[in-house]
Amino acid sequence: MSRAPTALFLLADALAGCRPAQADHPAARAVRAYADALADAYGTGDSSDLAGVARPDEVQRVRALIDLKRAAGVVLEAELLAFRVVGVEERAPELVIVRTEERWRYRDRGAAPGSEPGPLVVADMVMELEVARAAGAYRVARARTIATTTVAPPSDAPAAPLPGPAASGGARR
Repeated sequence: MSRAPTALFLLADALAGCRPAQADHPAARAVRAYADALADAYGTGDSSDLAGVARPDEVQRVRALIDLKRAAGVVLEAELLAFRVVGVEERAPELVIVRTEERWRYRDRGAAPGSEPGPLVVADMVMELEVARAAGAYRVARARTIATTTVAPPSDAPAAPLPGPAASGGARR
């Protein structure tokens, strides 16, 4: 058996514990707002908009990546091409696990004017996000990548759509 079907079976097992996708759940909406703010933060180097959609530890984790890229003289350009909630699981009254399938296009761009950009990558990602509720607001407490698959070679050609029901695109920076 090839690795791809094995990975799909493992993913299906991991997602089996979720209730049907609930993109309208407030925690799922918070995850979508987080993904959009994340693309903005990477592109601008400013993570301040994440404070409204993520807990301080998660904002700091993103800030650390932005700072590492800046120290290397690059900016991460990231665009959310597709986003789909595949599961919402309430683990406690104040904790919700949201699982998503996302397609991102990204590359490093030199911070200096006229710098050549790095190779373009288009990747499908399966994410699991812990979303905590405090004072009535949902915020991402932790984001974890479950799986990443590169779906397009480094080029500007668009990748094929995510399999399954229509997914919405998103932010760009």
